[in-house]
Amino acid sequence: MTSFSSAVEASIRGSSARTLLKATTRDLHERVDARFSMSGDSTRDGYRNMLLAHARILPPLEEKLARSLHVRSIPHMDSRWRSSHLREDLRALNCEVPTPMNMSFDDAAPSVAGIMYVLEGSRIGSGFLLKQVLRNTQEMPVAFLSHGREQKLWPSFVAWLDAEPWTEDDRLRMRESARSIFSAYLEAAERTSTENQ
Repeated sequence: MTSFSSAVEASIRGSSARTLLKATTRDLHERVDARFSMSGDSTRDGYRNMLLAHARILPPLEEKLARSLHVRSIPHMDSRWRSSHLREDLRALNCEVPTPMNMSFDDAAPSVAGIMYVLEGSRIGSGFLLKQVLRNTQEMPVAFLSHGREQKLWPSFVAWLDAEPWTEDDRLRMRESARSIFSAYLEAAERTSTENQ
């Protein structure tokens, strides 16, 4: 497992699951946010590449998560799936869905929680991206970025996450799972950029 300084470990021990995940994934989270920001490339090609990178990760993850027993305890789970909206936007841009990355993962409850933390947290980033896209043009398809905006899905997920009785071992597995998904998004962005130069 990834090692963190003893000072960081001490500061988060006993904290909420959300606080733990936020503190121990911050470095990767910031890199993902910077990589997927549209501020540096608000063109149609830039937007397309952002969606294509997501399409390497989200559909295979959601497909595997849909078969997991552990997602059933998450509130409003049926409203959280976004792959169909992502594919809809890609079709509107005349893009084929790219070959997905191999997204195997540990199906234990804390690992699933770590994955969902990244996926659900990305809704916040999607809100910022949506504003950037609409500021530059009204012609882009935005079903993916605008999905669930009125449903308060992030707050209900966090409430569930912090209410679960996670053990310290669970929290470690959750952290590693979340970090692996952030890293996968960075890899997907790099692959997409290389293929579409």
